[in-house]
Amino acid sequence: MNIKQILSLKIKLGRFLIEKEISDSIKQKFRFDWTYHSCALEGNSLTYGETKALLLHGITAQGKPLKDHIEITGHDEAIKWIEELVKGGFPLTENFIRELHTLLLKSPYEVKAITPDGHPTTRRIASVTKIIIP
Repeated sequence: MNIKQILSLKIKLGRFLIEKEISDSIKQKFRFDWTYHSCALEGNSLTYGETKALLLHGITAQGKPLKDHIEITGHDEAIKWIEELVKGGFPLTENFIRELHTLLLKSPYEVKAITPDGHPTTRRIASVTKIIIP
């Protein structure tokens, strides 16, 4: 599908009006699904129900790692932030990507890596310095 086809479909979809309550419900479901599945792919242990309870009511899942809860809330904050930026018409810039990374990565972590000469090592992944977008 090319850009021209996508824009054409967008115009066609724009003709259908959805009640605000239904639209909000669809957006919320999309946010829950996106957050749950994105984090699950990365090994997050929270179930869909636990993710939803955390995002809706701030209820944590007993016995689950704190990092999993932080990952879920960070992902959700990033989605909300992107939605606000899109409404404001902000351009996609390096600062935007850095700020998004900071929202998603609440705390540093380590990953297994290989040095250029082939030796196993670990690499620390940390958030970048917070940059404010005007």
